Order: sequence, then C-alpha cells, then structure tokens
Amino acid sequence: MNSPFFKESKKIVDAFIRSILFVDDEIYTDKEDKTHNLESESLARAFSKSKKLCALNNPKYEEDLDDVIEIAKKSDITVLDWRIILQDNKEEDRNEEEDVTEDDPRGTFALNLLDNVLSDPISGSNSLKLILIYTGETDLKSIVEKIHKKVASYGVDKLEKNIVGKTNLKIIVAGKPTLKNRLRHNSDLQDWVIEYEDVPNFLLDKFTEMTTGIVSNVALSAITNIRNNSFKLLKQYNKDLDPAFLAHRSMLPVPDDAGELLIASLIDSFRAIIDYSNVKEECSYSSIAKWIDSNKFSEKNLKINKKDIEVKAPELKKWQSLGYYEAFEKIWKKQRGDSLNKDKLNSSFRELHKKGQDYFFPDGYSDTTYNEKFSILTHHKSNFSTPSYVPILSLGTIIKGKNTDKYWLCLQQRCDSIRIPKDEARRFLFLPLIPMSDNKKFHILVENETNFLKLKIDYGTHSIRTIKFKANKYGVIRARKFGPSKEYFFRPFYSKGNEKYDKKVDENFIWIMDLKESHAQRVSHLYSSKLSRVGLDESEWLRRWGD
Repeated sequence: MNSPFFKESKKIVDAFIRSILFVDDEIYTDKEDKTHNLESESLARAFSKSKKLCALNNPKYEEDLDDVIEIAKKSDITVLDWRIILQDNKEEDRNEEEDVTEDDPRGTFALNLLDNVLSDPISGSNSLKLILIYTGETDLKSIVEKIHKKVASYGVDKLEKNIVGKTNLKIIVAGKPTLKNRLRHNSDLQDWVIEYEDVPNFLLDKFTEMTTGIVSNVALSAITNIRNNSFKLLKQYNKDLDPAFLAHRSMLPVPDDAGELLIASLIDSFRAIIDYSNVKEECSYSSIAKWIDSNKFSEKNLKINKKDIEVKAPELKKWQSLGYYEAFEKIWKKQRGDSLNKDKLNSSFRELHKKGQDYFFPDGYSDTTYNEKFSILTHHKSNFSTPSYVPILSLGTIIKGKNTDKYWLCLQQRCDSIRIPKDEARRFLFLPLIPMSDNKKFHILVENETNFLKLKIDYGTHSIRTIKFKANKYGVIRARKFGPSKEYFFRPFYSKGNEKYDKKVDENFIWIMDLKESHAQRVSHLYSSKLSRVGLDESEWLRRWGD
C-alpha cells in the first residue's frame, strides 16, 4: 500500500471521490448513553480537512428507508450504523419521546439497505461500491457473518476478517471510537476501531485498493475531469442556443436527425475535455513502470530463434518502453552476447498474441479471461445499456435464432433502419456468424452465463441472408420481451401464404448485443469490398510478377 503506484492511484481516487453518506439514528441525540452515538462535529471536521462532502442522514421512520436507499445509490461511499431503531410511520400520534420497543432492531435497516442497493441493475453489485458498517456493537465478527449470509447471492466472499466482497465491491465492518474502552480486553478486535479523524483516509485507502490499476486510473481520471468541467459544459450548452437548434432542425429534410448532431457534439466535447486534461498520462510508460515495480513477477521464458530468453520485471519494463523488436534486440544481445536480426524476432512475434500477455501476469493473478473482457470493452456498444433500453435492429446488431445455434450480424445501414413508414415490411441484410472452437480464428466475442462464445464472420457473398421485419409506429424495428426469461427478441414478418421461412425454427430472433458503430461499419466495408472485386483471367506469368 506504500508503493509509488499505489500513492499515485490514491491521488486519482482522492480527486474522484466527492460525497460520503453517513446513515445513523444517533447523529443528533442528547442521550446520556453515548455508546452508539455518531459525533457529527468530529466527522464534519475530518472530512472538511480532506475536502470531501460529508452528508449526514438521521432516519427516524420506517418510510425513510426508501429515501436513504436512493441517496446511497448516488453517493460515492456509504457509511451506516448496524443498530438503527425506527418508528412505525403509521402511528402519527406517537409521543416522540416514547421509547420504541422492538425485539431486535440490530441489522434490520442495514441489511435491507444492502440488499436494495446491491440489487440495483445500474449502481448495484456489478458497479464499483464501497460500504462501511460503522457501529457501536461489540459482536463485530457476528455482524460480518450476518452480512455475508445476506449478500452471498451477489457472488461475494469473505475477503478479510472484517471485509465481505469481491473485486469491485467491499462491505467493511468497523467499530466507532466508543468501542475502544469496551474492547480493551479483546486484542482481536482492537484494530477494528477507527477514530473519527482517521475515517477519511481509511475510506480512501480501501477505495484505492479496489481501483489501483492502469486502466481503472485512466477511467477515474477521465470521469473526474468531466465532473470538474460539468458547469463549464452546461454554460456552453445553454438554453440560449435553443432557437439556433430549432432553426437547424427546421431546415433538415428529416428533422429528427438534428438530435444526432447535438449528441455527436456533446460526445466531441467530452473527448476534448479528456484530451486537454492529458488523461492518457495515467497509462504512460512512467505509470506502467511504477505498476510493474509494485507487483511481483516470477521469471518466465520467451522462445526466440528456438532459444529461451529470461523475462523478469526489468525486461518487462524495457518491453513496454521500447516495443517488442527494439527491446528484445537489446535483451538478446545482453543475455546471449550476439546480435539477432528482425526476421528471427518476427517469427516469434507472430505467435505472441496467443500467450504474450501472460508475461504481464503478476504472481497470484488468477483471471484467465482478461483478453476476452478487454476486447468486449473495446467492441461492444451494449456494455452500458440500461434496463429501460429496448434494442432496435440496425447495423451491428447480433441476433440468434430462438430454437437454433445460428447467429447473424445485421448489415443494414442505419439510414435504412430508421424512419421506415409505419407498418411497412422491409428486408434487412444479415451475415452469418460461425461459432469457433478454441485456437481457431474468430472476429467477435459473445459473453453468456458460463463462458465466452467465439464467432467468425462468414464473408462469403453467397452466405448473406435477408429477413423481413415490420416497422412500428416510430419507424424502427424494436425488440420485445420474450417469455419468463425476459429476453429481448425480434419477430420477423410473415405474409399470408409465404412459406419461405420455417416458423417453427426461426419464429423469433433473440437479441444478443450491439457492436460499436465503427466496428460494425468496418464489417460492412469489408463485405462491400468483396462484392466490388474484379474477377478476370490473365497470364499466370504476368500475375505472379505483379504479386
């Protein structure tokens, strides 16, 4: 945690984190028993020094739970008490000073909040989440077990004695300062207590542990810079531009296309903010060298010209600094004492993509699907689709026959996929995608529940297929929900007496994903190139001289 790379990552996280939500029913209290009290003044002072917004929420009634849940989803970090006693909001005439009697209020509110927050499809267990249970209870180990049991369905494990979670999620149990004297005879729990002035740095460290990486640092830095420029962005995209936008819209043959220009302009502004903020410095060689130094790498061998070259941390840094050819020319000469030409290096480089990344595995690294995850991040447009998103059939859409193993990639250009007259049936173009076994060449990855499916595009001009669909009232082919699994599907249009399609086989096509527009456009271009190639007979002697 004290490595230069961790410190660099911590600075990035410090700039990113803005709001910490505290949920406790004894923030503002005059009770003589201060065992469960949360000292708001001490916390506010501590977070003020760390330049963070400390939001204090003091729930009183059961109906407050829904409000707190929504706030917790929006906060960067949530801190909540284990023992929260709420009044039944239906008893409106209850005397506020009357004691509330419950069998055991400990953990009920916290567990409900955890379950509701983690189950959220956007900000839940699949997002980056840090939650601290900050309590005055003494049975801290028991609390950890209860939390683990409650959230086990979200794929979490017990990471440390007081931490439940996974790579992107941490739920930490800690004691309030009021526990210090009460636990003085329990050495196992003494280090669970966190003083108020130490809470900001503690949370910062734990958040950094989840994000200390090159790719995550770039993402955090980019988001932070967009956040920092949000008010400037809103000043530029202001209400005074409405007349100009409407004038532009009025002069277009298809007025709805105006929205595309506005969205494209916003995207360009986001890109400009990131470029001018020099975010890519977070993945420069300087940061990479610190990352390599912060990890342990066992010695591996790289075979060049049928001979083994030792690869350790110094070689990895040289590789990242100079690139493969120049680096291994130097490494070969240092380890072997002679020179090696690039032809020999090139023969080893051709196969490097199959296992070359393994050299950058730190010791203890267990993820075997890193290449698949990274490629999906760079190719899939639908990575960030929300629950409210309904797929539309267009260029780059991948579908699968409901009752078959046949996959198809839509080639219909976007301009021909929208503004279709209502109820008009239109044929869409599709190229087949062939499932490939391991070590076979492929173009597209599809992630399913158990593994990754590798698909190869069949560019054969005879393989293309057309399927007819009917447009809805919005002029597009919109997917529908399918059965209890709630999968999205596209239903083809079958005219009366049309027996061209076997309804029992391809009655519906399940939506799988959408490719990013640039990648889908490349596929379309490659296929178009095949259609435009010129086939002719010529002198074989002349053709070979031209190759």
